[in-house]
Amino acid sequence: MAKLSKDWLFEDHIDLEYKSYVLLAYLQDISRAFEVQQLYPHLADLVEHYNTLINIRAEHERLENQFPKELKAIKPNFQLEYEKMGRPETLEEIIEIIEYAIPVMEKRLKEGRALYEELAKTIHVSSVGLLPLQTDEGYLLMMNGNEPETQVYNFNITLFSDPRGKYRAIHTSFLADYRRSISNTPEQIKLELIRVNRHLPNPATLTVESEITLPFHETLFPIAKRAVVKFLAETG
Repeated sequence: MAKLSKDWLFEDHIDLEYKSYVLLAYLQDISRAFEVQQLYPHLADLVEHYNTLINIRAEHERLENQFPKELKAIKPNFQLEYEKMGRPETLEEIIEIIEYAIPVMEKRLKEGRALYEELAKTIHVSSVGLLPLQTDEGYLLMMNGNEPETQVYNFNITLFSDPRGKYRAIHTSFLADYRRSISNTPEQIKLELIRVNRHLPNPATLTVESEITLPFHETLFPIAKRAVVKFLAETG
């Protein structure tokens, strides 16, 4: 994955033509990833860069309103007309780059979010048997399209807070692969997990099944974890 430095806006030559070349090369790499259904870390990285530019622009607009002004004219009824004092050339160039970059990034961001929504519809979460009262720890049985194995993960969910509110975070660790067969149904795998891991006698056990085969770590797993958190929040 081609990386775009966090400080790309201020590094090297602060020149619109040069920065547009750097940005388009990065976005081209993002497009190639989306074409092969690889969402992460590309989508999250793009969101971070986009939000950074939005925040810089908003802060600049706030500060610009505080820039010194000089009296330009006195109109009838003693209305004073002011003119903002000029900005340094480098700052002007940075603002031009930001105004160019935001809509270009936004276009690619919409493509990524649309792809996410499309692929999320192909991923289904269900409970193996009844859910216990405690659903903050258990197992995920991952079935990726036509792949012959069921990948099993332990999961636990924690709560965290930030200024925007309270959220659930899911943490996972890989346990084992099971070859799909008549003897390795989700129900049989759950029984085996209970037998081996006695500290979870009645675990929340969920299947996560994708209708199509997806890049596992780049797409299926990130979408699946969010889907699991939502499923448990709605059913718990």
